[in-house]
Amino acid sequence: MDINQLILQQKNNMNNERKDVNVIEKENDLQKFLWKLSLEEWYSLIWTSLKWKTILIICAWSWYDADFRHKKWAKVTATDLSEMACRKIKERNPNIDVQVENAEQLSYSNNSFDYVIVRAWLHHLPRPILGIYEMLRVAKVWILFMEAQDSRVMRLLRKSWLVCQIEPSWNFVYSFTRREIQKLCGSMFLPRPKIKTYFYQYIPFLNNKIYTKLSGKLPLIIYKFILSVVNIFIWRRWNNFICYIPKHTKNNLL
Repeated sequence: MDINQLILQQKNNMNNERKDVNVIEKENDLQKFLWKLSLEEWYSLIWTSLKWKTILIICAWSWYDADFRHKKWAKVTATDLSEMACRKIKERNPNIDVQVENAEQLSYSNNSFDYVIVRAWLHHLPRPILGIYEMLRVAKVWILFMEAQDSRVMRLLRKSWLVCQIEPSWNFVYSFTRREIQKLCGSMFLPRPKIKTYFYQYIPFLNNKIYTKLSGKLPLIIYKFILSVVNIFIWRRWNNFICYIPKHTKNNLL
């Protein structure tokens, strides 16, 4: 398929999927914990204040990420291929700048933002690696992204009915390996990336059928305990990882 046709098809699918979404939060305590957990896991890698920093969130889709960074006093710009997604983000928080953008070809100049972030959305791009290069181009200091890891756990999930290989927006679910990211950084003479593996909860069956029914403090306590125990044994083999790539260190001024 022609790449432009594919991107247009994805854009139309995303607009249709997002148009009826209600921006009022309806999640129970467990779902809110899971969303916050993934965002806090991100924050644990950077060890720096976001106050007054400029942050670009590409493929923002949901308002969670933009809200989280904005509440830490960052100046947030959220972008998405879908006009409807951008409209919903702005509806949720009018103080966040939004812009319709193709993540494979951002309109921003080099080094336009202090930090560039994307959560679980590079795999929607027809050319995910190109999205990473674009993130590095427009970032001054570092980029941060979370994506599916090509691990045994993820391969097992894909062989089951729990995880789709082709998603409703009509994209192949591309997954990365640690070695792949390390080689990418090496090819650009960038510092070694920091990678943290963990379980990402957004498996459609669990999120839509199970978590919605587990309301109250007791399910939350039980879930936290199970997750902490399983993390000890699975660790690097989990289904997702967070990757932090700095653009320079004291010995690397690229």
